[in-house]
Amino acid sequence: RAARSLVLLGDQNQLAAPSEGNHPGEAGASCLEYLLQGAPCVPPSLGLFLPVTFRMHPALCAIVSEAVYEGRLAAHPSAARRAIALAPAAAGGALPGGGDGAAGVAYVEVSHEGNTRSAPEEAAAIAALCEQLLASELVEEGGARRPLGWSDIVVVAPYNAQVRAIAAALDPAARVGTVDRFQGQEAPVVV
Repeated sequence: RAARSLVLLGDQNQLAAPSEGNHPGEAGASCLEYLLQGAPCVPPSLGLFLPVTFRMHPALCAIVSEAVYEGRLAAHPSAARRAIALAPAAAGGALPGGGDGAAGVAYVEVSHEGNTRSAPEEAAAIAALCEQLLASELVEEGGARRPLGWSDIVVVAPYNAQVRAIAAALDPAARVGTVDRFQGQEAPVVV
């Protein structure tokens, strides 16, 4: 009540911190969520939206911008100079390889049926995909190349049972978890 202005920093679209309490009404909302009242971005009348990301390649940023930020988020030009030089797919590999410009979102269909908490078919497909990725190179902003390693890959699964199934199919160095484990982190490749 005594302040003339207030500075709130953050992204209301990020996952909320895990909470075991159940709060009535809007009591569980962050200050920023309360102020924005469901708006996907900070409107000019309420503050400043930072419209440039240095983290996401433009091919990925365009999708996220449209889906979450009213088309207002753009990638910094330096992000366009990072990509994956994808190795050719091994037998059963999921992605076409041999190009220097792999960036953005790729959909890999895995057929299975009757799996409710974990899918061994998906774990096997992820293992094949990671094998291909580990034979690939990261092309950095200045054009330098280096091999992709496990520290460059994050595997996100919807359920803990699937996390365990995928982790069992991968090297112990693989980073596998549900979305809340990786909140706020980044990696060149997210599966």
